[in-house]
Amino acid sequence: MQCERFLNWFAHIGVESFDLHVRRYPNKVRKRESWITDHEGINGKRVIELWKWMRYENSHEADIYIRPHSPEDHPVIFLDDLSVESAHQVARAYSSAVIQTSDDNTQVWVKTASPLSLTQRKQVQSELSRLGHADTGSTSGDHLGRLCGLFSHKRKTWVNAIYFSTPHAYKPSLQETILLPHKGWGACALKSSTDKKSPSEADFGWAIGMYKSGASYEEVRSAICENAKSRGKRNPENYATLTAKKAGAILNI
Repeated sequence: MQCERFLNWFAHIGVESFDLHVRRYPNKVRKRESWITDHEGINGKRVIELWKWMRYENSHEADIYIRPHSPEDHPVIFLDDLSVESAHQVARAYSSAVIQTSDDNTQVWVKTASPLSLTQRKQVQSELSRLGHADTGSTSGDHLGRLCGLFSHKRKTWVNAIYFSTPHAYKPSLQETILLPHKGWGACALKSSTDKKSPSEADFGWAIGMYKSGASYEEVRSAICENAKSRGKRNPENYATLTAKKAGAILNI
């Protein structure tokens, strides 16, 4: 069951309390939406117990959302409206849960190295938005994400959990609050709709981001090699070795 795998990923990173919200549309009129917010601060077991009720609501054109319990500090940030390609790049670099909400649109939950307050989460999301790596409307710090295994009535498609990863956690700098290096370091692994950088530049920025999150040389080299192979690059092993060494040299690693 997708929902159980999703909750297990959260449990693995230490998140065990959730807010479950349901958005109804009386008489199928979206402008007359109403919210059910009775299920807040509940554990994963309770979420599963509510599954039949959620399926009933969903079958009657309600949309179902979830988030870690908002008032609490927790080690995860939310990224909205990433392409599938960008979401997989993030998940290869940082422990993440990728939820596909349409053909080429995802929501990504990213593990952080330590719990963040609501204010800190908002700060991180705002910076990511400013850099073009997340939806500008998803910077509240307690944004709701769609629950996988159910139907999105907004986009008329099923919401699916497509990728769970457990590499290094993202270590935010709360003074700068960046997920990956500034453009002066090279390139950013996350791509926005206006990003014109080459795949090689993106790999270089991704390598620096992994190093800054504590990854070893071999982990960086292996990740870049897999990415290069996926796009059919020649001599991916040599390319990955050179890229990993160059990024390490920049950071004196």
